[in-house]
Amino acid sequence: MYDTMRPIKLIAFDLDGTLLDGNRELSKENINSIKKLSDRGFQIVICTGRPYQGFKRFLVDLDLIGKNNYSITNTGSIIKPNVESEYIKLNALTVEDYSKLINLTKPFKDLQVAFYTDSKLYNDNIIYNEAFIHDQKILKMESGKLKEYNNEPICRINIMGKKEEIDRFENYNYQRLSKEYKLMRNETFSLEILNKNSGKGQGLVTLCKYLKLKRENVMAFGDNINDIEMLDFAGVSVAMGNAKEILKRKSDYLTDSNLNNGVSKFINKYFEL
Repeated sequence: MYDTMRPIKLIAFDLDGTLLDGNRELSKENINSIKKLSDRGFQIVICTGRPYQGFKRFLVDLDLIGKNNYSITNTGSIIKPNVESEYIKLNALTVEDYSKLINLTKPFKDLQVAFYTDSKLYNDNIIYNEAFIHDQKILKMESGKLKEYNNEPICRINIMGKKEEIDRFENYNYQRLSKEYKLMRNETFSLEILNKNSGKGQGLVTLCKYLKLKRENVMAFGDNINDIEMLDFAGVSVAMGNAKEILKRKSDYLTDSNLNNGVSKFINKYFEL
């Protein structure tokens, strides 16, 4: 039984593992359901760990390009309207942060440090490791070297390599780094370093203040660790069938998996589309 009396006005969707299927694409079912929500006047927000250019094509598919549509990118590092080079809030990192992290990784084997802007991925290694290549393939974004960097805001820094070496690095440096940064580990091969004020939950707080909405006006869907803060903030939280167990325990509702159009199934029933 659904509590449909809540005054939902904004619906936030994670992408990978939530709105996207096993091939990291949008299904026709999810596209159709979200377009129906938009037509009814709901504010649709993509809330993802990806940089803007790494998911812009999905915004096009969903008809969400424009100044009156919004996204939370890079795990809450950037809150922005869905147009190029405009921002509501930036929680950026610096080249100095990047240099510091490179020095910290030197005692460890085959770790690479990359930094991401909303339009490009930067990795100064001559040969990219498998973890970076995997990320680049998923995001379908250009890569470059530090000398090409044009001072676009640095959204996040990723330390990438084999699981065992990332584990060693994180165990050795966690206490020190967690005082300065927010650390996220959604993939075994990558440790995300974010501005301390980042996070999907904080991103939603900022966007709701901007739009003059309250948390009871928010519904959110997610599946992974970096979605916990977002689901905690939302008035109505929905975990995917493929979600981590902690999300399933904490959420108001559980829907089918991303492989079975769990988003579409839930919103069609909840909103009687």
